[in-house]
Formats: sequence, structure tokens, C-alpha cells
Amino acid sequence: MSKNLIRYNAIMNLILSLSQYIFPMIAFSYASRIIGAEGIGKVSFAISFASYFSMFAALGIPTYGIRACAEVGNDYEKLKKVTMELMTINFATSIFSILVYLLFVFSIDKLRENSLFLAIAGINILSNGLQAQWFFQGIEKYGYITKRTLFFRTLSLAVIVLFVRKSSDALFYCIGLILVELGSFLANNIYIIRFLGFTHTCYQDIKRHFIPILYFFASAAAISIYTNLDVVMLGFLSTDTNVGLYSAANKIYRVFNSIIAAVFTVFVPRIIALRSSNEKDEADSMIRKGFYLVELMALPISCYLIFMSGYVIDIVVGSNFRSSSTALSAFGLCNIFVGFSGVIINLIMIPLKHEKFSMFAIFFGAIENIVLNVFFITRLGMMGAVIATVVTELSVLAFVIIFERDILSKDIPRYFFFRECFLFLLIAFVTYILHIIVGEKGILFLILSSVLWGFSILIIMILARNEVMDSFVITLIKKIQRK
Repeated sequence: MSKNLIRYNAIMNLILSLSQYIFPMIAFSYASRIIGAEGIGKVSFAISFASYFSMFAALGIPTYGIRACAEVGNDYEKLKKVTMELMTINFATSIFSILVYLLFVFSIDKLRENSLFLAIAGINILSNGLQAQWFFQGIEKYGYITKRTLFFRTLSLAVIVLFVRKSSDALFYCIGLILVELGSFLANNIYIIRFLGFTHTCYQDIKRHFIPILYFFASAAAISIYTNLDVVMLGFLSTDTNVGLYSAANKIYRVFNSIIAAVFTVFVPRIIALRSSNEKDEADSMIRKGFYLVELMALPISCYLIFMSGYVIDIVVGSNFRSSSTALSAFGLCNIFVGFSGVIINLIMIPLKHEKFSMFAIFFGAIENIVLNVFFITRLGMMGAVIATVVTELSVLAFVIIFERDILSKDIPRYFFFRECFLFLLIAFVTYILHIIVGEKGILFLILSSVLWGFSILIIMILARNEVMDSFVITLIKKIQRK
């Protein structure tokens, strides 16, 4: 694959991942000012609760499917066979998940109170389970994924803006949110049917997928627990207002986290293909580039959220959510932890088929998160959930480093940890100065100062010889010389 195509895929995936959070954040910012924290809390609770069943419907195939499709490469018959096998499994798990979900919704009093919201959110179970996004990622059709998703996100936003007009319109906000997944499900399945058609599958064909799928499912379940359990537990143990405030900080943090993950995740199918063809050196080079991408993006983003959270909250969701700023500052640290653990899991563990090790790390993190949430939410409310998330993400990073320490010692310089600590402190100092300078000078001054801050961070990364920045500068110089 040419470097231009890798760059194109990276840009498309970045746009896709940004849209995954920016469009909902625009919708959230608009809706939160109309339906308030209580309405936001009801919708957030319904979406989060349904996400557990969506996770079971998907059954680990969103990650396993990428690897399975990437491994067969351009062999059309093998690609058709493996795709139909995985979609057959997803169909069975999706139907089962919907039936169990409905049983929960109509048999538990707390859930029955919000049955209408939960019924609408439940549509995502089928949409996510049978969306088959993994197929397009595995064959590296990032352009199609991005264009399709942008269309349905725009449609979703239009519905929310048109129909959410008063405080009682939280239901329309919920409907607008599920349109993205529903539209993607329909479009993807039409594309796959036209491209591949149908082929008969039987139990003997699909059983070979069960063990690796279950490993990925266990990891997905654990991740879902500690990324959604905080909202669900706040819903049970605290107020809808607290859920709304927490959701504001959490959504903003995940926007920035998606920016970091978007760029290096497009390396996954390429690294798998390189490993399959024994091109280890090139695969190792891409892994190393993934670490430097996280350094380039996660350290500045984390420092900005830590020191500038109040301004970010005011701009995105309004001053009524200013109580979320402390939570957002704490979430800032998670960008570093999630960024580096994401590189290790996606670029090392998945291509090397070490998913059982990542499962153990993530599963331990989920158990830890449950215990910490029970302990801290009852005592500290919203901030208890934040503390549980930060500690959990740090623990997962520590575990995956331990599991892959031999490979990391070969691919990553020994001084890398000390380098990150030094750069973090330096960038934190520069960002603190930004915080002092901005003060209460207004939005325009904040934007201009933040742009200058961004340029200063790029200079720091160039002087620190960040490999990604080095490559960018060399390419830029060559282009200038050609002219």
C-alpha cells in the first residue's frame, strides 16, 4: 500500500472519529440548553443502558472482524465466506440481545419509568449488532465509511435542531441520536449484499470463530463496563442532574480521546497484513510511529483539558454546566493513559493474536472499576465516578505494558518513559501560562492565545525530535525544494 493511501485512510478515519463525537457534542450543546441536565440525564441513562446489550449483540466481532478480513486480503471468495459467517453469528446474538433487553425494561421498576426512552435507545442494539463496520475497516474502505457516516450524522443533527424546541422534547433528542446507527446499518447491509451477495453457512463453518470472538467479546464487555457503568451507576445511585453534569465532561473528554485514537487505528489492518507477509521491520516502524503520534497529540490535549477545562465547558455546553470543569480536568489525564494503552492493544496485541492478554488486562480493569464506583460514587457522587475511571485507565495501561514488556523493550527506546514525563511537565508549564494569560479576557482572546499555544507545542515537539514531526518537516522541506 502506498504512503498516500495510508495518509488518506488516516485522514478519513480522523474525520470519522471526530464526527463520532463532534456531531453529538453539537447536538448535546444545543439540547442541553433546552431540555436541561435532567432531560440529558434521562437520555444518557437510556443510551448507556442499551449499550451493554449492543455490546453483547456485537460479540467482539467489531475487532475480530477487522483482523479476519485483513488476513484474507484480496481473495474474494474467502472474504465473502468469512463475512457471511460473522454476520450469521451477529444476527443470532442481536435477536437474543433484543429479547433479553425488553425483558429487563418491562420487569424492573426503575427501567419501566423510562420505558419509552429505553425502547427508542434499544433500536441501537440491532443497528450496532448488524452494522458490519468491521468489514469496511478490514478492506480499508475508510472513504466510504466516512462519507456515509457524515451524511447520517448531518441528518441526525438536523432532526434534533428541528424538533427539540422546549424542555419536554428530550424524546426527540433520543430519536435523533439513534438515527446515525440505524442509517449506517441499512446502508452497510445494502452495500455488502450488492458487493458479496449471499452464501450458505453452517455450524461447522462458523465454530472456528468462537474462541477468538469470545476473547474479543470479553475485552469489549469489560471496556463497556468501565466506559458506561459510571453513567448507569450514577443513574441508580444519584440524580439525573448529576448524570447530566458528568455526561458533559465525559463526552468532551471522549471527543479529544477520539482524535488521538483515530490516526493510529488505521494502522491495524496494515500491520496485520505486514505481519502476515513477514515484513516485520515495516510493521515495527508503524508501531513506533503510533507511540510518537500519541506523544504528539495526547500530551498537549491532556494539559489543555487540565488547565483550560472551565473555558472548554463554557464554550461547549454553557455556564450552567460549569460544575463539570473539575471532572473534565481529571479526565484530561485519561487521554495519556488511553492513548498509550490503545497503541499497545491495537498495534501490538491484536496483530500478534495476544487478545487473551489484553482481555485479562481490560477484565481486571472492569472489576476494579466496579469496586471503585461502588465505593466512591456513594461518597463523592460525580467525582467518585471520575476517580474510578482515571484509576482504571492507569491500571489497564500498566497491565498491557507488563504483558508486552519484551516487545516494547525492542521497539521503543529505553528512555521513552522519562522523555514523556519531561515533555508532559514542560507542556503543562506552557499551558499553565496560557491559563494565567487568558484570565477573563473573553472568547476571541482565548482562541488567539490557544492558536499561539498550539504553535509553541509544535516547536517543542520539533526540538524534542518527535518522529512524526521529523517526518512531516522533512517532507515539507522536500516539497519546498522541488518548487
